Amino acid sequence: MNFDFNEDQYAFQEIASRLLTDNFPLQADLSADKTRSSRLWASLRDLGLFALPVPEAFDGLGLDSINLALPMEELGKAVAPLSIAHTLAAADLIGRYGTQAQKEKLLPSLAAGNLRISIASQEESASYDLHDATSVKGGQSLHTVKLLAPDADEADYFLVTAKTASGRPAVFLIDRARPGVLVSKQKTIDPAAAFHRCLFDGLKISDIDMLGSAAPEQAAHRLFDVCATLYAGMALGVAARLLELSVRYAKERTQFGKPIGSFQAIKHKCADMAVAV
Repeated sequence: MNFDFNEDQYAFQEIASRLLTDNFPLQADLSADKTRSSRLWASLRDLGLFALPVPEAFDGLGLDSINLALPMEELGKAVAPLSIAHTLAAADLIGRYGTQAQKEKLLPSLAAGNLRISIASQEESASYDLHDATSVKGGQSLHTVKLLAPDADEADYFLVTAKTASGRPAVFLIDRARPGVLVSKQKTIDPAAAFHRCLFDGLKISDIDMLGSAAPEQAAHRLFDVCATLYAGMALGVAARLLELSVRYAKERTQFGKPIGSFQAIKHKCADMAVAV
């Protein structure tokens, strides 16, 4: 059996790689370029990236998540905003678990790259276990603070994880414009990541806000699995880029009149890095 990517997948990777390399080179302080995120988003929208996971019935390409693997690596190499991964994951989840009304309203705009969705799941006193999430009080009111939501100040919607009245993990689709949603910038060690703190203050919700109401826990686990996969692709891209930069530096940096890459100790380090990647 052949588990390699096909020609179309490699071709899309090459196009994405050229676009990112030529137009969005790395720099010492990515947070200093205030327009980089919006310019990058617009370029990926024109490339058709956001249409990949959206079903054809809703103006997408209807491709499976394997087709996102190589583009996510390229996005990692370019240190692209994490909100791109969140929006792609949201498109997958809405396509699988959204109501017909939610699909008709959101998926065409997601495919066109005209909507941004941020996932608000992490809580200060909770682990990554979905069963640690805040519960919806009385089945109707949500009061919680979520941390590390990327680019939440630019999000149109949030996917918020919480437990239902029965204690089952679930995902709720929340319009940012609704009363009770407050977003503030969160200071982290990586200013380029643009993380935010999201307060959902007594937000009134109902079953129509839930994705996959027939199987809410399945939808919640799907969201975490897809996000983990997309993040893994970006992390692999970061590691590959660091290897590339390290090897380039070893060829250019000289000591005792020779490039340090000619020394066996440095060769071993580069080889170990390559094996790890």
